[in-house]
Order: sequence, then structure tokens, then C-alpha cells
Amino acid sequence: MSFRTIIAFAVAFMALALPVRAYIDPGTGSMFLQLILGGVAGALVAGKLFWRKLASLVSFRRGRKEPVE
Repeated sequence: MSFRTIIAFAVAFMALALPVRAYIDPGTGSMFLQLILGGVAGALVAGKLFWRKLASLVSFRRGRKEPVE
């Protein structure tokens, strides 16, 4: 399937959708907020660990005897 076909199906499904009367309580909203903040924090920690490994590898190749901690 091409990208245009997928977009056409998505638009058609959204146009044919019936209105739904749903309620999201504050507990659900705070859960979504925690999910987003936890994902951002996890991505930042993973990036920091990756950067330290990369910096350690580069500094080790330059002639340093021990990796940076």
C-alpha cells in the first residue's frame, strides 16, 4: 500500500466516525502526564548513558589510558 492510500483510508475512517460521549477523569489525565514525563526522563537518561559511552570510546582512542566515568 502506498502512503497516499493509507492517508485516504485514515481520512475516510475519521470522516465516518460517530461522535462518542466519553469522559476522561483527572486520574486518567494525571496517568497520561506521568507516562509522558517518565518517557522524557527515560530518554534523557538513555541519551546521557549513550553519550558517556561514546565520549569514553573517543577519549580511549585518543590515547587516554582509562575510560572516563
